[in-house]
Amino acid sequence: REQGCAGSYGLPANEAMLRLLLGPVAALALKVHDADLEHGPSDLALIADKNRIVQSYAAEDGVDETSSVRFTIMDADAPLTCGHCTLSACAFHDANKSPRLYVSEMSDGGGHRMVTILRGMAIAAHMNMTFGGAIELASGGASHIVPVHKTNFTNDVNEFFGDQSASTQLFVKQDACKFSLTCRDNVETIMKERSSYPDASQVRCRAVNNGLRPPLNDWFTPAVKATLRRGLDVRPLMFASGFKTMALHLRRGDLPKNHVNCLPNSYFLSLIQMVRKRIPSIDVHVFSNIGVNKDVIFWQKSDFDDFKAANVKVHLDEVKSVDAWAHFSRADVLVTSASHFSMTGAVLNEKCVIGHENLLFDYWIDGRFQEKPEFASKLDACMKRIV
Repeated sequence: REQGCAGSYGLPANEAMLRLLLGPVAALALKVHDADLEHGPSDLALIADKNRIVQSYAAEDGVDETSSVRFTIMDADAPLTCGHCTLSACAFHDANKSPRLYVSEMSDGGGHRMVTILRGMAIAAHMNMTFGGAIELASGGASHIVPVHKTNFTNDVNEFFGDQSASTQLFVKQDACKFSLTCRDNVETIMKERSSYPDASQVRCRAVNNGLRPPLNDWFTPAVKATLRRGLDVRPLMFASGFKTMALHLRRGDLPKNHVNCLPNSYFLSLIQMVRKRIPSIDVHVFSNIGVNKDVIFWQKSDFDDFKAANVKVHLDEVKSVDAWAHFSRADVLVTSASHFSMTGAVLNEKCVIGHENLLFDYWIDGRFQEKPEFASKLDACMKRIV
């Protein structure tokens, strides 16, 4: 039997049943009464610690640890039903008449954290599910601190969705509830098994960034983008009124200058020149940071003098993340870096997006090939999206 999820429906709080199906490992029924444990095959090491079931498994008899199903830790005292988000961005479908999808909060930058939530919302909308929320990394709120900027991600979430209760609705505490199903770290599993998910079941997918292959047009439809962007659309912009607009994200502050993901200034200046040949009056803004909150600073304000000399407005650490994302999502032309921070705004932009290698939509173009003869025609086609 091939199955990517383990079920636990309707079991009492002190009795959890896990069905573990790990490739060549036979199905195992596990029943817990307080600290008493009955277990099966020796190649599964199952440890009962008070109310919790902690599991580990060895790569014996051909079981590959790296590709095995990931299971959730179930707390016997936790409620069977999780709370679920009711924001418009979460509730594309009735939560009582569709499964609820939960993702895991990422541990690194704010961009990766936010784009994971947005992907979860888009997947839920596409798969006729409700987005339940994101599982916190740790209790007490410490997990929400973004290391690069040393800011609290909950504030970004509230401002992004334009609702001061957004973070309260979106984040679910560790062990706050039991999950009906816990799937592989792969969206393809959800696609294959969606028809088997009962209404109101609670499905946890630990990393929705895996298995969601571009183009993402069918997932991030114009209607979905408009709903996810609703909080950003009402934020004031620094673009000049009455002009076409161009925003560029330069990844700088978190990386040393010789890092492969730090695209040179010349890469961006060349694209600016190409766009200005088509729209000379376009209002151009660069968004970046030098990492003023970091212990080690690799960049200086003078590193952006090339852009100021080219009559480009430069915005650094003084701009909030959510305001940068608002500009990215609403610019007529957006140039991204190799960065999840770029992607957060880019996935919501319906106009002309010049990406870098990772082209998520079929209308994006790749800035790496700007010197190729065919790039000019691709840029022309991209800019036709500007209305």
